[in-house]
Parts: sequence; C-alpha cells; structure tokens
Amino acid sequence: MFEEEIRMEERSSSVGPMLLIAAVCLTIVGTAVYVMHEAHKGMSQTEAKKAVSTMLAARGPATVHFRTGLVTSTSDKATSPRYKLLEVAQIITEEKKDNGIQVTLTEDGKKMLDHVPGTTHTKNTDGTEEYSVPLGTREIVAVTGVNVISPSAATIHYTWMWRPTPMGDVFDLAGGYVGGLNVWERAELAKDGADLFHSAPVPDDYNATSGWQLARN
Repeated sequence: MFEEEIRMEERSSSVGPMLLIAAVCLTIVGTAVYVMHEAHKGMSQTEAKKAVSTMLAARGPATVHFRTGLVTSTSDKATSPRYKLLEVAQIITEEKKDNGIQVTLTEDGKKMLDHVPGTTHTKNTDGTEEYSVPLGTREIVAVTGVNVISPSAATIHYTWMWRPTPMGDVFDLAGGYVGGLNVWERAELAKDGADLFHSAPVPDDYNATSGWQLARN
C-alpha cells in the first residue's frame, strides 16, 4: 500500500514538468507559425511608401544658418564660404569693420526669405539677428522592393530626391552660384547644409521596425 502511494506520487510529480515542456513547445511552434504567416502576408506598396515618407519627414529639412548685424569672430564666421555664397547670390551685403563684419540683408534677400516656409528669425543678445532657412526636404520617389523580416520589421528599398526651396537653389553644389568657389569652399558648404539639390533620385534602404503590422491590423 505504501509503495503504491509512492509510485502514484512519482507519476504525478513527473506530469507537471512534461506539461510545462509541452506548453513551451506549443508556444514556440505557434510563434513560428505566426511569424511565417505575417511575413508571407508581406508589406504593401502603400504601407512601405507611408513608412518611408514618415521617416523622411521626421528627419526634417536641410537648413542653413546665418546672422545679420555686426558679426564678430566669436559669434559666427562671416568670412566663411556660406556668407560668401549668400553675398554672391545678393541675399546679403558685407562691410568690414574694425571689430567685425557688418552683414546686411538685402531687399531681394528679404523677399526670398518671405517665400521659404519654415524660415525662422530670432534676435540675439549681442545685437545680431539670426536666420535659419530650409534648403530642401527629402521626398520619396518610389519603393523598389520590400523584404519582410518579421511581423514588426522589414527592409524597404526605395529612391528619394530633394525638393529644394529657393535658398536650396542657391546652395546647390552643382548650381551656378558655386561656380567660382574652390574645392575646399565647396566642402565647407557641404558641412553647412549645401547638397546636390537637383540631382537624380537616390537609392536607399530603410529598416522599418516601428510596428507597421500592428498599425495595419
């Protein structure tokens, strides 16, 4: 009698781990089936384009910054290629002073800034006025391929191109305004936001991991 009770207890104690193992196996299999099913469903062109467009919009525009007023060496580099290009485009004028450079926004410059959405203008404590001007935004052209990795991750192959503003036309590294600048000056302009704003569409990849499947479901 006593031995039979021991055997029953041993059998019951072994059932628990077996059930746990079975549950884990079912969970793994279920997850794998779900992942394969969702991956097979794929990502539509509309979903892919929306994901890339959202990402590009979040990056914001390329911008250029400059100051007007008496600009000293401690506030900004009014002798930089950036200011030189602005003067070539007749957006500003420069006049050397003993303690800096007097930078003045021209009437044509004012008109241009009025036609560039997103331009900001602030007054600094040193008496100068600072402008931040968008040069261009990135826009998707086409989705060329999608590789779904999991229900919440996919690699999107796409092409994009710039939509430049009037100021972006000035800071186009292949444009007419930069024709008189040397290689070093163009490299400095690139650091300050200049780019090939009128180039052909650029191929790129985006690893979308923001739960696009959840949004779809």
